[in-house]
Amino acid sequence: MATVSKKGAITAKKPGKTTITCKGKNGKKYTCKVSVTCLHSQNKLVDEKKASCMEAGYTGDTYCDICNKMIKKGQAVASGEHNYQEKYTYFEATCNRPGIVACVCVNCGAGMYKETEKSQNHIYDYMTGTYTDGGYATKCTMCGSEFMVPCPHGDLTKKGYVEAGCGVDGYTGDYYCAYCDLLMLKGEVVAGYEHSWELWDQVSATCTNDGYDHYICNLCGVGIDLITETKIGHTEKQTTVSANCIDKGYIKRYCGQCGTDLGATELPALGHKYYIGEDGWVYCEREGTVININLLSVFGSEYLTSQVEIPPETLLSIVKVCPVDVSYNECLEQIYPKVRIISSNTDVLEVNDLTTIKAKKHGKAEISIYFDELLYKKYDVTVGYDLKTAVLQYIKGDADALVGYDEQHKQIIQEVANVITTRITEDMSDYQKVQAIYQWYMDETTYMSWGNNALCNIFLYHCGECDDFTLTFALFMDILEIECYCIGGDIYEYNEDGTVGRNLDVGHAWNAIYIDAENGKNRQWYYVDVTWTELETNKTVGFINQMDGIGFYFGEYTARHATSSFKITNADYFYYNMVGRQEFDMIHQKE
Repeated sequence: MATVSKKGAITAKKPGKTTITCKGKNGKKYTCKVSVTCLHSQNKLVDEKKASCMEAGYTGDTYCDICNKMIKKGQAVASGEHNYQEKYTYFEATCNRPGIVACVCVNCGAGMYKETEKSQNHIYDYMTGTYTDGGYATKCTMCGSEFMVPCPHGDLTKKGYVEAGCGVDGYTGDYYCAYCDLLMLKGEVVAGYEHSWELWDQVSATCTNDGYDHYICNLCGVGIDLITETKIGHTEKQTTVSANCIDKGYIKRYCGQCGTDLGATELPALGHKYYIGEDGWVYCEREGTVININLLSVFGSEYLTSQVEIPPETLLSIVKVCPVDVSYNECLEQIYPKVRIISSNTDVLEVNDLTTIKAKKHGKAEISIYFDELLYKKYDVTVGYDLKTAVLQYIKGDADALVGYDEQHKQIIQEVANVITTRITEDMSDYQKVQAIYQWYMDETTYMSWGNNALCNIFLYHCGECDDFTLTFALFMDILEIECYCIGGDIYEYNEDGTVGRNLDVGHAWNAIYIDAENGKNRQWYYVDVTWTELETNKTVGFINQMDGIGFYFGEYTARHATSSFKITNADYFYYNMVGRQEFDMIHQKE
């Protein structure tokens, strides 16, 4: 119940009664009865139960925590109702539907939704309505109800603002309703002010401009110029560049003080004053300019003499040499227009646009070259015969027969003439002449690849290929006035049944002649192949074409001494007749 310390202090432990015994200094024993009472200073509730929205509660019994004695009996507590509070809005109320609010009980946490009344706040736009008598006739965008809504004058627009400046009054501006344009606030006039000038620059007078002081207003930035002295005017000076033969001169005027260009007066070029020196060159008396103009032959410089011999169909290029230190363009503009070339006989020699001189036929002509109306040079030109005529004239003993030809071509003319005179007689028929020429090839030539000049190959070296034989045979026929064509085609296999087989992709050339073969058929076209020793007059070209069913534009014949046939495979392959320049496929319709 209680304890006693050494010093005799008694400490209560729990309610109750007890006896304390002690021994004194005199040795006697003493006793003392002690009663301990609880003050109930520490209490606790037992069986407490809070009332809820659905169940009754109990306040609980009060016990001493020390002595465990009930101090106070508890009481029953009746159950209560939910205490709802709005938590959040689920739907806002509008003018066309109620709102929905979520609620929660603060006691038990139970939830519920409740409906609110419709809103009386309609939604509309002033600017979509029609303004009339201070209001807007508009509709609610939610429920469609029509309203006459007064203008709220919420936004203002300022008009008529003018900033005050130097010597200019300003204005604060009037304020108008942005919706109905009603004047809401009248503005006020703001008085202007005077310029505050400050000198910024001083400019001296020049030849063309006055001098002045430049002032700027410190308030508005406007500038003004005040004239302080008048312009001085130009002091004219001149520079002269003299004209020469080609270039123009001029007198240039300028201001001696400021250098301004005051214009120029043009001095015309003096032009050349030409003469021909003893060396044959053209000189200018003023400048000593040298000009040389020559004719250049395709046969070399040996023809640049006063006596010229050229073959027929020759083109002589006119070469105009520029003066020293003169550009080609200057020559075109200034020198070449002064050149004039004249042929004394245009039937023999023809000048074409000061670029070429063409030898047209046998004869003599004089070419005179003038420069700036001075006779510069003169050429005496002799034009030789064409090849056929040269052969015939050589046979007649004409001294000009070989004029214009080089030594090689002279030998060719002589050889052709020799064949004609030794193999042909005047009493022969055309068919006999063909046989004679044909026989000369058999006797004097052989098949061998040599060069690309048919005349040299056959008449100088007596050898050649099919092209060489074909072209030279046509030359003989041309001289003998027998119509002849050169034909080109491909070699085909010759089948045993007499038909034409596959193309061997090998080219070949032969001739066609128009003669009376003395076989009773009068004049007909016949194939002649000197290369393959073919001179067959049993079948005409027309007969062969008809048999083959090929027609007039393509022909073929069969070589007797080979298992091949020769077919014209392309119209472009036809050679030209050396006299008439007509294509064989056009002329052989005479059949």
